[in-house]
Amino acid sequence: EYQNSIDFRPLRESDAVEDHQITVCVRKRPLNRKELTRKEVDVISVPSKDQMVVHEPKSKVDLTKYLENQLFRFDYAFDETCTNEIVYKYTAKPLVQTIFEGGMATCFAYGQTGSGKTHTMGGDFNGKTQDCKKGIYAMVAKDVFKYLKSPKYRSLNLVISASFFEIYSGKVFDLLADKEKLRVLEDGKQQVQIVGLTEKVVETCDEVLKLIQHGNSARTSGQTSANSNSSRSHAVFQIVVRTPGTHKIHGKFSLIDLAGNERGADTSSANRQT
Repeated sequence: EYQNSIDFRPLRESDAVEDHQITVCVRKRPLNRKELTRKEVDVISVPSKDQMVVHEPKSKVDLTKYLENQLFRFDYAFDETCTNEIVYKYTAKPLVQTIFEGGMATCFAYGQTGSGKTHTMGGDFNGKTQDCKKGIYAMVAKDVFKYLKSPKYRSLNLVISASFFEIYSGKVFDLLADKEKLRVLEDGKQQVQIVGLTEKVVETCDEVLKLIQHGNSARTSGQTSANSNSSRSHAVFQIVVRTPGTHKIHGKFSLIDLAGNERGADTSSANRQT
């Protein structure tokens, strides 16, 4: 009843992208097969491009049941019909230019296991195989090469390289070097450096896709009650732009797929490793 009374005005692709230093978005996923089989009820509504309503079932003192509707605001709210392309357009896409202007950018996905973080960052799953072309990692790479070839930046002869590592159980592993364990140290400028991290120079989007695929297949995953192919580690994919000759960092884009932020109630496998 409440959902029928809402005036829905969801985000449309024609809506303007707003300029923010930090953008906080929420993405709703559709009910999965398990939930549909159990005939579970959808308790989230996305009435507009920056609002989300949670319908929380409650009981009164006399045990009559009612719904408490709680409204939350975000910079953008993506409903279950939104594609990865739309999510990318309003989140990571505006940050690509930042790294060419000499800045550092970060985009990370946070949420519980099974909420769609790895799907959003890495691409669609078909069983255990992942279509990397449809993830935010790949879309960023595509736009990076587009900028690289544009008249404004072509003359700078910038070099693009990529690295991929995971943080699991407090340790760092290189996903592009057979999960070699790495040391994390602080340099003289109080900057954190990962010693010996593989950085591969990439010249095409396809080369980036191969690295993503290679890294994703090496990631630590395990089964949870919420997801059969659950990522149990934080994965960090970095696209680094360097000036030729000096090897100095011109800009860096860090794309992070965090491990599930489990609250014991969500899965029956409270794993101490994550």
